[in-house]
Amino acid sequence: MNSKLPFKCHFLLLLLFMFSMTLNGQEASHSNENYATWSPDGKSIVFQSEKSGIQKIYTINIDGSGLKKITHGISRDFYPDWSPDGKSILFHSDRNGRYDLGTQDLDIYQLRLDSLKAKALVNDSHNDIMGRWSPDGNKIVFVSDRRGYRDVTNIYIYDLQTKKTTNVTSGFEEAYDPAWSPDGSKIAFSAPTQFHDGLYDIFVVNVDGSNLINLTNNSERHDFVPDWSPDGKKILFQAGFRSPVQIYAIDVFSKKVSQITSGEKSNDLARWSPNGEKIIFVSYRNKNGDIYMMNSDGSNQKMIVGW
Repeated sequence: MNSKLPFKCHFLLLLLFMFSMTLNGQEASHSNENYATWSPDGKSIVFQSEKSGIQKIYTINIDGSGLKKITHGISRDFYPDWSPDGKSILFHSDRNGRYDLGTQDLDIYQLRLDSLKAKALVNDSHNDIMGRWSPDGNKIVFVSDRRGYRDVTNIYIYDLQTKKTTNVTSGFEEAYDPAWSPDGSKIAFSAPTQFHDGLYDIFVVNVDGSNLINLTNNSERHDFVPDWSPDGKKILFQAGFRSPVQIYAIDVFSKKVSQITSGEKSNDLARWSPNGEKIIFVSYRNKNGDIYMMNSDGSNQKMIVGW
């Protein structure tokens, strides 16, 4: 069996999200909540959900109150990220109208929270997804197939001031899940490695593409979806192969790995809180994906969003 197949293309996962939902706007009988990220003050989260029958972006307070749907219409909206100043949400969407099953075309948008109006920030004829704000809010890191091959995806940085785009993973055919270091000098990401039969590892690279490091270098499982701790000392990631996916943390300097979640059901898509004391994540313990919060050591797990 080719171990690369289950995780080869995040675009395929997006297709499943986008076309498994009904298109008539009716409430789904069940829903999955995914890709939650914190507000800068740590009081709220933003996440994507298919609660309305189609993927949309919502916000909610961490105590479960104040649910608000912030994107509307017939488009499918994914992978939200809260801006450092707390005023905007970054997400990718098919709202340009150029999307169909034969030619994917997803672009990255900025949604102002005061007006709930969205504008395109990265908008072209290629797939541009998984956008995340830099710590200073002046750049966006994202994944794109803009090298001209649909099966070649790299990580790019777009400078909002100079309007220049830089490829920081040009030596890879596949790279996903970019995450900024707290000081904005490095990017963590996941990519398959030829030395481990296509299994994914977590890599770290400088924003200019130099000093590439394979951080997890694991030959027994897929390691993917990194998130850097606020103090820069650890990186969360999810890992698994032929077993439930669980959440781990790796010390950036010693490379010591600690398992944070366990169980018979998968837990994934983890993000540190702004103060590093809490982690939000998605758990499938109730069959569908629900959003949970826990202490940074994995204790005191409780559901925030689940329908």
